Amino acid sequence: ISQLVNNIGNWMLGIRLGLAVIFVIAAAFLYLTSGGDEAKVGKAKSYIIFALVAVVVGILAKTIISLVQSLSTTVGTP
Repeated sequence: ISQLVNNIGNWMLGIRLGLAVIFVIAAAFLYLTSGGDEAKVGKAKSYIIFALVAVVVGILAKTIISLVQSLSTTVGTP
């Protein structure tokens, strides 16, 4: 079951990172085509913030999964 959780975590991290790249590209396009419109610039900045939050959450989730797996193996051995 540990390997299954690890595989699901890797899969979800890959999807999250892919979506973050798409959000950054969309934000760059929106920023470049904004023409100085503050609403579009603000929306582009929020896209970048969402992408960064997604990356951080993905990395933290992967780290927590690894930490729990390592603790479960060390607790089980005397």
